[in-house]
Amino acid sequence: MWVHGWLSAIDPAIGTGAEDRLVVLRIDPRTDEIVGDPISMEWFYPFAFDEGGVWFVDKAGPSVSRLNTQTLEIDHSVTVDVVAQDSTVHAAFDMNTGTIWVANTDDKITRIDLR
Repeated sequence: MWVHGWLSAIDPAIGTGAEDRLVVLRIDPRTDEIVGDPISMEWFYPFAFDEGGVWFVDKAGPSVSRLNTQTLEIDHSVTVDVVAQDSTVHAAFDMNTGTIWVANTDDKITRIDLR
């Protein structure tokens, strides 16, 4: 399973200062152990996973992007509009239907079909 958080949460020696950063972690649910190294992300918001990738909201784009779990590189990205009042992207993921719903400016909703 994939989770996101701060590096300081898994390595308290880092502290919560300038060295701390957002990371993505893969955890083996059978052992509760972290698999591999933390993946550093500049921005990392709500996410969901599908076969072979982790979809997430990327504020830098802004976009909805997929991190390939084999190569650890972004292999798909869909540009979206930000929500005007707070300049962030709000999204809901439905991996059962392969759909991402994004709240945009002017009270619009964008539907992104992944399949």
